[in-house]
Amino acid sequence: MRPEMPPHSEYQIPCSAHILTIEINSHFSSRIHVQVDFQE
Repeated sequence: MRPEMPPHSEYQIPCSAHILTIEINSHFSSRIHVQVDFQE
């Protein structure tokens, strides 16, 4: 068991969450763009 493994695993979790948040934000942005386009 190396001491470098725990911190690495802990950093991977937030990284994944960040990517997921970006994907959700992108999805919402796309939806908003479509709504704005539809209104015009």
